[in-house]
Amino acid sequence: MRTLVITPMLPTLSESDRGGKHRRAGVFLQALAHLSDSVELLYLVPESRLGVAEDQASLDRSQSAFWGVDLKVSLLPRAIRRETAWNHYGHGIFDAAAQPLLFPYASTSIIEQIGRRLDTNPDCVFVDRLDAILPVLRSGRRPRKLLFDMDDLYHQVLIRKLRHDPWRPGKVPLALHLPALIQAERQAVSRSTLTFICSDADEANLRRLGFRGALRVVPNAIVPPDVAPGVTARRTILFLGSHHHGPNRAAAERLVRKIWPIVRAEVPDACLVIAGTDSESLPSRHAGSPGVDYVGFADDLDALYVESRVICTPIVHGSGTRLKLVEAAAYARPMVSTRMGAEGLGFRDGAEILLRETDAELAVACIELLRNDVLCHRLGEAARSYMLAHYDARAVQCQVEQMIRDAVPPR
Repeated sequence: MRTLVITPMLPTLSESDRGGKHRRAGVFLQALAHLSDSVELLYLVPESRLGVAEDQASLDRSQSAFWGVDLKVSLLPRAIRRETAWNHYGHGIFDAAAQPLLFPYASTSIIEQIGRRLDTNPDCVFVDRLDAILPVLRSGRRPRKLLFDMDDLYHQVLIRKLRHDPWRPGKVPLALHLPALIQAERQAVSRSTLTFICSDADEANLRRLGFRGALRVVPNAIVPPDVAPGVTARRTILFLGSHHHGPNRAAAERLVRKIWPIVRAEVPDACLVIAGTDSESLPSRHAGSPGVDYVGFADDLDALYVESRVICTPIVHGSGTRLKLVEAAAYARPMVSTRMGAEGLGFRDGAEILLRETDAELAVACIELLRNDVLCHRLGEAARSYMLAHYDARAVQCQVEQMIRDAVPPR
């Protein structure tokens, strides 16, 4: 089987880039490589990336090493446009491909180049996210088998952004983008042989909106450590995430500025660790909050979790499922989260996690866990058991392989 993979991600080599979207993509790439004779990975990248690209042999070799599969890699430049009020707000009301998030991927040039790739008649075309499927749909070609990893529901991302971002006049035309965005998602699902989504909650959301098509839930997953560390005596709360991502930045700032002072007042020797890419750039770092440590990218997760007693995720907007909680569960760490932060994961309040909403409620839950070894152990072990049953990447990859094998039988 010959497979073409199209993605809006950037070609990366750094371990610091192995975030949730890379781990999810890795599960699919491993499954596709196992079933295919050849895999071409087509990145849609900013034009500036083309000037610093490696030669073809080096690019293939470095990306194959990063993903752990044998790949042929190609780069296509994204579109650039001059932003005007009409471009940014008006045109997207009528056409999702003109919306700020999506227009770089639906230029005439990209559509034509992808069309030529599709004319080679690959047996399977796997597309990552709505960004990358738009030029496939607009190329006029009908791949034999089109597999679509929807991942985030972009209409849901926009709705939550509108709800939680500060009010500004531009919110009104952005809200008018929703019908065109939903229609683009609906078309992508209906044209795909299979559409992969992250959770049962995402499937319910799409069915409620009248989406038709073959939807398959593939949860975000990780390979767990063989043995989870026991409860640590250190009174340390951890927030881990990529802080260039808006919802993570907002959650970290909320934790430091609003929740942490309540915790620190009750547990004066407690420490708060803010870890992950770009954590050093958070505005609260300059506020001098006592007991808060911004450690940046953590290259040793085992050590980070061994030294952390409680995981707190006070996220209030965004989309998708939070791999950071799956990871915390793999290490048997007790978790405190908003319902939004734990959305779609299936962890039950009081059984595998403590779900709270207000700053005071989140703080009280953290304080209780800092003081109660028995509760930490019970929640942590229950969370790890649930994670092993539902989010082990090895089992999920086997499930994905079977889904693809059923959808794309060998020729």
